[in-house]
Amino acid sequence: MSKNNKKYTYKIIFSYDGSRFCGSAKQPNMNCVQNMLDEALKTVGIFTPSIFASRTDKGVHAKCNVAKIESNYKLNEKFVIKKLNYVLNGIFIKNLIICEFEPRFDAKIRSYRYIISPKINAFNKAFLCHYEKNINLNLLKEAIKIYEGEHNFKEFCLSLDKDKNTIRTIHKTRIYTYKNMIIFNFFANGFLRGQIRLMMDFLLKINEGKLNLNDLKEQISGIKSHSRTLASPNGLYLKSISY
Repeated sequence: MSKNNKKYTYKIIFSYDGSRFCGSAKQPNMNCVQNMLDEALKTVGIFTPSIFASRTDKGVHAKCNVAKIESNYKLNEKFVIKKLNYVLNGIFIKNLIICEFEPRFDAKIRSYRYIISPKINAFNKAFLCHYEKNINLNLLKEAIKIYEGEHNFKEFCLSLDKDKNTIRTIHKTRIYTYKNMIIFNFFANGFLRGQIRLMMDFLLKINEGKLNLNDLKEQISGIKSHSRTLASPNGLYLKSISY
């Protein structure tokens, strides 16, 4: 320990294969991302639990999640990254930066990506949402724009505490095609539990004619709830967190 008991704070940036884990948040005796990361951190002398910037559900992947860790010693970043990547499976440490920050509340923008494809195989089925129906891209581009702006997303989240603030601002949405895939992007100040999967399921039902644009406007305005079904976690990625 340093002479003045100083704590060194680090931002650790990492990706993971969500199909290997029971979600990101720590749960007793469960194979969760945070459990595995905290156990690996012990091998480099860090015993304080990590604090994640964002939580993801079972099966949801992360290209870039962020956590705060504290050490009693100043770390050799290159050595720690190499050591952690050696002992971890399904999690990859991308960077380690010394800095003072609050991982959840200092985050300005969180972005998620959802990928659907008519073709899957044994190697990509956990990473794509299998969807064989024809896509009306113009209709979906019109529908996804309805999510933009500040809204009360209480009808687009899983069960919450009564006092939970369900107002979020979606700054930008985007849909584009890449090869045989359709890729959906959402950029917001934050997301509620299950929000992206509920919003995606609604979009796909609009594509199939089961719901329409007015139904979406009614649900997002809190006038009437039309659908609360979750889309598959396969194909959903926490893409980035900006500070």
